[in-house]
Amino acid sequence: MNYSNWMTDPNPEPTILIGKKYLVKCDISTCFPSIYTHSLPWAIMGRDNAKQNRSSRRGGWANEIDGLLQKACDGETHGLLIGPHASNVVSELILTVIDASLFNKGYRFIRNIDDYNCYVASRYEAEQFIISLQEELSKFRLTLNQKKTEILELPIALSNAWVNSLRRNEPNKSDPLDYKDVSSFLEYATSLLPSYQNNASILLYAFKMLASRSLKPSAKAYFRDYAMHLAIVFPYLLPSFEKAIIEPLSMDKDYIECLSKVIISDCLNHGDHLSVCYGLYYAIKFDFKVDMPDFEDIKRANDCLLYLFVYLYAKHFGDGYLLDRLTKHAKEFPIEGREFEEMWLFLYHIRSKEWLPSDEWGAIKKRGIKFIKPEYLN
Repeated sequence: MNYSNWMTDPNPEPTILIGKKYLVKCDISTCFPSIYTHSLPWAIMGRDNAKQNRSSRRGGWANEIDGLLQKACDGETHGLLIGPHASNVVSELILTVIDASLFNKGYRFIRNIDDYNCYVASRYEAEQFIISLQEELSKFRLTLNQKKTEILELPIALSNAWVNSLRRNEPNKSDPLDYKDVSSFLEYATSLLPSYQNNASILLYAFKMLASRSLKPSAKAYFRDYAMHLAIVFPYLLPSFEKAIIEPLSMDKDYIECLSKVIISDCLNHGDHLSVCYGLYYAIKFDFKVDMPDFEDIKRANDCLLYLFVYLYAKHFGDGYLLDRLTKHAKEFPIEGREFEEMWLFLYHIRSKEWLPSDEWGAIKKRGIKFIKPEYLN
């Protein structure tokens, strides 16, 4: 979800800045994992009213959603699933109530998901905002991350310092850029990493800046090779690599294959199963085979997504041996219970409806409902 879209209204930050001398930066501690599901009815109906109407019938849809949130987290009343947009909507229902209380107290601020930037006229007012925010969060059993709470004296740049650094050092020669332009810029972007905790956004922003320019063949080749090198060194770039590099550069399949093989080999040995999944995803999407790790190593990983992507890879290439091993391994898991829930995405797609828990799961399977895009299941 994008919380920074000013297409309809302009960025409000410059307006809020007028007359202010301090910026307060605050962060909600482990926001999604800390959200108390019962606090959703509190936000919607008010805490006292919600406690008087705890049953789903009397509390209506607010209590129904509360119950569904618990079911999604194995009956737990603390924590929202991270990833689904529905979790963002639920968190916003709670956090906008907190926002309204702070606004009514006279504070003017911007919140991006769980980060607050509040502009105030004095240090005393900055300290009062922190106290007020703590009070409002505590009403919903949330807390501040004290390590990330800071008061900064204005003026400061609205953009991150590394953004301004990259913009100042962007190659300003007319297109197309040559090898030296691209190599110097990428090496400069890489040199910023130690100062910003290896923030992936620095490299992704640099990639985006170069991808929008016209490049000479030698510059394009260097960009491709250096980006591949960085993706292997920093696997956290992989979730954005396709959009940032493969598509803009129209990268040849041979290079994607080379990248995937290195990722699969290196990352499995280091327990980075998600990166292995990306290597297998590229193999499926761009239709090339890779050297599959030993099945016992895959099995020992005990990772749902890894099992799923190995299954999708085996299905895509018709690898009967691998499919047979996976099917036998899938039968080792119980039909229901916590072990099934931890592996449900893999087990749902590889098992027949008779091997799924409850009539509801079987009915979903019978209707042909899939949780994977059809093109990756053929």
